Amino acid sequence: MRLLLVSALAFALAAGTAGAQTRGAEFNDPAGDAGNALDVTTVDVEDNGTDFGFRVLMPPGFPDESDIIEILIESDHNPATGRTSDGADYGLFFQGGNPSSYGLVKFQGDGFTQVHFDDVEVVWGTGLEFDIAAADLGIKTGFDFKVLTGVGLPLQAPNADVAPDTGYWHYDLGGPPEPIVLDRVLTSAPKKPRVGKAFRLQVAIRLVQGDASAIRSPDGLICAATVGKAKVNATAKRLSATAAACDLTVPKKTKGKTLTVKATAQYGDQTKSATYTAKIAP
Repeated sequence: MRLLLVSALAFALAAGTAGAQTRGAEFNDPAGDAGNALDVTTVDVEDNGTDFGFRVLMPPGFPDESDIIEILIESDHNPATGRTSDGADYGLFFQGGNPSSYGLVKFQGDGFTQVHFDDVEVVWGTGLEFDIAAADLGIKTGFDFKVLTGVGLPLQAPNADVAPDTGYWHYDLGGPPEPIVLDRVLTSAPKKPRVGKAFRLQVAIRLVQGDASAIRSPDGLICAATVGKAKVNATAKRLSATAAACDLTVPKKTKGKTLTVKATAQYGDQTKSATYTAKIAP
């Protein structure tokens, strides 16, 4: 999953980006209010409509066994459920050291139960990073969260940080990303077809995702060429990240006839065709 380390940008095209599937927000907490505990100043949250992830930015270096970090999530917008003191429904607990350790718990009243999810990822990069599927926590539209740090347990001042200082931050999930659609096949010929000469028809595709678009080379290309009713051998070739080509040699004794090239382009499981026609010059 790793939203924050390797974002799921399925539409990151070599020719440019037509719209990333991930969304995110940054949350900030004042510096210098943690005593000897890890000081939370920035928390990044991202989601892709299905999974979401946290990154709690921390100073360089790996935490030792006395450093504790907790991410508490209020998943159902109902303070009457979850932990009695603050309504938290789930919590991630991380302790530094070698080896470090973490645990996921579900709160109910004054107690908690440790839970396991197969697709959870917890790593230490530029801070604590935590990814999970929203459905695993029963989250459909958004959630509230806060981050706590401390030196040993229990977490308590003056060597502790609570971010935000009071209450929770709120994050709204984005809806499922719009599909990437193969909108059209684009063709162009740098030179007109001439009798007995090599001819190249350049082919690209236009992809659309919502209001954004990008031009790139197709994943696959089939070229079918004719002069009049006679078939002509044509070869598909990838030229670059933004273009492919149908290459052929124009037959002799075809002056004035019409060359027709049908280019069928593929993107994923989508296909679309475009037809190019031109009179053959001497």
